Amino acid sequence: MTSRHPSTIPKWAVAAAENAAMRDLADCAFIGVEPETKTPRLPTRITPSEGGQMLSAQSTAEIIFLNQRLIQFAGMEVAYGVRQEFSDLRRLSGELRHLTKVRIEPFQEGSLVIPCVLESEPVEILVGSRHKRFTGHDLLDRFSEVLEGIGTDGEQFDTSLGMLQAVRDLNQVLRRDAESIEFVPISRVEHRPITVNRSYVSNVEGVIRYRIEPTEFRQEIAGYVTAVDLTKQTFNLRLADRNTISGTYTDFVRQSAIQILGRNVTCVGEVQYVGGNPQFVRAFRFDVVEAIEE
Repeated sequence: MTSRHPSTIPKWAVAAAENAAMRDLADCAFIGVEPETKTPRLPTRITPSEGGQMLSAQSTAEIIFLNQRLIQFAGMEVAYGVRQEFSDLRRLSGELRHLTKVRIEPFQEGSLVIPCVLESEPVEILVGSRHKRFTGHDLLDRFSEVLEGIGTDGEQFDTSLGMLQAVRDLNQVLRRDAESIEFVPISRVEHRPITVNRSYVSNVEGVIRYRIEPTEFRQEIAGYVTAVDLTKQTFNLRLADRNTISGTYTDFVRQSAIQILGRNVTCVGEVQYVGGNPQFVRAFRFDVVEAIEE
C-alpha cells in the first residue's frame, strides 16, 4: 500500500535504520510505502553545540538514562492513567519495568544517533482487578503525545510531574554540549519528530513552577464550612468539587467565624493556588449565603 502523505521520518533516522534490524523500515521510507514496524524504536539524534562533531561520554550516558526515565513515566501513564503528582519510579511493578526497558543497539560509526529499542512482545500488567496487554508501541504513542502536548499546550496538558522533570533534566546535556536533541518515535503509526532545545526546556520549567509553586490571588471563594477552630483561628472549607481546603481568618472576622460552622459561605481573602487548584485561603470576610446544608 502506498502512503497518501510523504513520510515524516527524517533522513538521519532512515540512515540509522540501515542495520539489519531496521533495513525493512529504511526501504519502506525511501519508496513511500507505509512500514509494518514490528519493533518499536526511538532513535535519538544529538546536535552538538557550535558545529562540533563529538559528544562527551557524560552527556551520552545522561541522554540514555533520561530516555529510559521518559519511557518509564510514559509506561505508568499508559497502564494506570495520568497521576499528576507521580514522580517516584521505585513504585514500578516488575512487569512494568520489563515493558519499559530500553535497549541500545550498536552505534553506527561516526553517528551521534542513539538507536533505542523498546519491547515489542505484549506484556500483561495487572490494572485494578484485570490484566491488560501493552507493548512498546503503546509507550511510544504516549511518549509522542506527551512531548508534543507539553510543547504546544504547556500547563494545560495533563501529564505526571515526573515526566516533566525528566524532560527538564535534558537541559543538563543542552547546557553542556548540545544545541538540540531530536526524537523520532517509530511505531505502528507515524509520529512527527520532536526537537527538544533550550527554548522547549524553558517552557517545561515554567510548567513545573506552575505545578509546584503556590500563587496567591485576592478573590472570593465559596464552599461549605466543615470545621472551625476558634483558638487557632483556622477552618476547613469543602468546595463544589468536593475537595476540602484549609484556611485561617483574621481577628476582624472572629465574631463571624463563630457562626459559619455547617454553613455555605463565601470567603473574601487571599486564595493560594498550586497547579491551578485552590489549596489554602486567608479569609478577611465571611458571607453566609445559605443556611445549614441539606
